[in-house]
Amino acid sequence: MPVLNKISLTNFGVMAGKLTGVLVVTSSLINSSVDIYRAINNIPTSQAERDNKNYYQRYFGEKPIFQGEVPLATDNGRVTIGLEVHSKGDILVKYGTRSQWFPFPTPDTANTSLGFISSAYAQSSSDDTPEYPTATREKYMQYEYQKDGKIIRSKFYPDGQSQTITIDPTTGNVSKSKLAPYIETPQYPTSPENIDVYRFPEIDVSTK
Repeated sequence: MPVLNKISLTNFGVMAGKLTGVLVVTSSLINSSVDIYRAINNIPTSQAERDNKNYYQRYFGEKPIFQGEVPLATDNGRVTIGLEVHSKGDILVKYGTRSQWFPFPTPDTANTSLGFISSAYAQSSSDDTPEYPTATREKYMQYEYQKDGKIIRSKFYPDGQSQTITIDPTTGNVSKSKLAPYIETPQYPTSPENIDVYRFPEIDVSTK
């Protein structure tokens, strides 16, 4: 093969390698830019995130028909499992610093099959609130509002302590402030809800 052809092929190989490198870098930059755009605009990227965003918006400001907490003891420590059941049968599970919505599994029949839930909710709003023998009931006042794309829940307990919960409605990430005393309730843009939380006995799954 002539020397000129060898040089040309060599140059072509170098150029092709450089072009491939540029394309890989460009593709990575595009993907990174898309990820950054999604993060900035809080765009869901999975079905779980879409469910979170949809149902946090749907039930914003609506009091759940049931709310309970179950302490869980494991070899790694203790954590509380939180559960909210809402009027259409959709469920919110809170576990540590994460939360996830689970839609009612048969949406076509949700309105008819869960008609009893609405009536149960109406009954629970009266004085004959159902009791759970194995659970203790905790009451507190809660203000729920939105700020900077986040859902804020400010809780005020009868013992004079307060706590702020911040929820990312897309990822479901939850952060909690430390309990702090308060003298009087601050002014909020929404009306308060009186929340009843049923605390059930601890489940111990540790091997100790």
